[in-house]
Amino acid sequence: MVVEKVMRVGVVDDHPLVLAQIETILNELDDMNVVATAESVSEAKKWFVPADLDAVVLDIDLPDGNGIGLGISMSKENPALGVVFLSAVNELDAFLQVPEATRSKWGYLSKTTTRSATMLARALRSAVNGHTVIDPTLLDRIDVSKAQGVSKLTKRQLEVLRGVAEGDSNLTIAQNLNISENAVGNHLIQVYETLGIPEGKNRRVTAVLELLSRDNNRDILR
Repeated sequence: MVVEKVMRVGVVDDHPLVLAQIETILNELDDMNVVATAESVSEAKKWFVPADLDAVVLDIDLPDGNGIGLGISMSKENPALGVVFLSAVNELDAFLQVPEATRSKWGYLSKTTTRSATMLARALRSAVNGHTVIDPTLLDRIDVSKAQGVSKLTKRQLEVLRGVAEGDSNLTIAQNLNISENAVGNHLIQVYETLGIPEGKNRRVTAVLELLSRDNNRDILR
């Protein structure tokens, strides 16, 4: 019998009820265990040991600081750490200002639109695996017609890229679009070439960040 590794998760949120809900949701999953919680930046810095965590869920707007700054600090201590932000307000602009190398294992979900435990779990798993995951409702508001690079993608290529942005594997994207897994891979290669993403970079992450770049999503940053 193969026993999968249980993900060790820390959660920071200044609302005790939300904190308890997230802890309960994640602890009900077989592959996740919330091992540390905090209600502020100072508590997290005092009680969390980043090296002992696989992933963290961070509220952005905290009473004594900013969750993004906390995420940067924790990622420096543990570069393998997956980070998922939950925000009641649209802080995507601040998220996008973080250096690309730092946020390659980060995800962003909105508290006001994300109610799915499945989505939170998927975002955490994707972040740990080095993928950037963005709230699907924010993706819906991107006007690709205004994007210099993304506007050149075909409808199918955009559908595949959206699946990547939501943290789906190539197999899941293929099943959702009713195409083969090889076709998904070919579409992604075309996406990378169209967006000018060279080999040697984390091309999946870079493509998602290109989709979310400032020029591509001015409306959702308001």
